[in-house]
Amino acid sequence: MRRTTVRKKRGAIGIGTLIIFIALILVAAIAAVVIITTAEELENKGRQSKETAKKMTASGIRVDFAEGRVTSGEIDYVYFYISLYGMEPIDMRDVVLHVVTTPRGGTASSQDLTFNEGSIASPSTTNYGTVEVNDPNDEFPYLLGERTTLKLVIDLSTASNLNTLPQSSSIEVRFLISAVGHETYDLYYTPSSYPANGGIVTLLAS
Repeated sequence: MRRTTVRKKRGAIGIGTLIIFIALILVAAIAAVVIITTAEELENKGRQSKETAKKMTASGIRVDFAEGRVTSGEIDYVYFYISLYGMEPIDMRDVVLHVVTTPRGGTASSQDLTFNEGSIASPSTTNYGTVEVNDPNDEFPYLLGERTTLKLVIDLSTASNLNTLPQSSSIEVRFLISAVGHETYDLYYTPSSYPANGGIVTLLAS
């Protein structure tokens, strides 16, 4: 009888130990899952914060001033003088200009224009031209770098879906930088009167 009782006790102790061991393994597994999940969440949040910070501190385009060329009583060419704000140079090949022209008393028309890689300085039906005004660092002609000033040229008379502008009209432009998802918006008005013989006039910032 004593031997049977001892065996039963030993068996009960062995089963109890096994149950405790299995429970410890389960607890450890659950803890590992929780740790991994938490680590993944923190990593995702860190990545999102990094992307947000990148967008907030990304370089952008600043329009210093704008001009228009008057021909036959209307502005047919528009010049935007731009510079960099931020640290990283901007590749103008990544910049799309969304332009909206609204003639006085007329209907607004819009068009997206891209960098003219075939002939950098020349605007066309679908492209804007880029001319270096100031480039002390001797950057590539398509780079807007620190202390660089570029003149963007838009030919309203040639662009496939834009209007030439009489007096008291408006032109809107958005600079969309695809590489960083950044954009700059500006609105300008044409003067209330033009020189009788045409020429260059300064556009009025809103």
